[in-house]
Amino acid sequence: METTKSNLNVNTAYIGGHITADPEYKTTGGGIAIANMTVAVNRSYKSGEEWKKEVEFVRIKLFGKFADTAKGILSKGDTVLITGRIHTSSWEDNGVKKYMTEIIAENMQKVDPKIDLGPKKDKEEEIEAVEDEPDNKIDTKDIPF
Repeated sequence: METTKSNLNVNTAYIGGHITADPEYKTTGGGIAIANMTVAVNRSYKSGEEWKKEVEFVRIKLFGKFADTAKGILSKGDTVLITGRIHTSSWEDNGVKKYMTEIIAENMQKVDPKIDLGPKKDKEEEIEAVEDEPDNKIDTKDIPF
């Protein structure tokens, strides 16, 4: 009897947590930006009658535009949501084979629940702010259609 193999190959990871230290940035010889960071992911679970907590530290690597974007907006303590693929690299160190598993980011979002939008304006303040703006008249010759 012949067995058939499945074509199902999925390598997707979703990581949400807090950045443990400012990301480290570098550029390859070819000019590609790289950012490395670690994200702490908290997990709570019940063991018997007691709730326990554990933290998993996940290494994240960003390339190109994600690394460039991260450089401008990410720092220690920020909350991020990363979607990517799991990658394990290996090397030898003094004859001992070592391994490192990390997530290669394919999508990144900064999640900041502490954003302060400032005091809310009432309707009269909003109207005054609009009325105080200078006139921005558009010349119809500047419209390309």
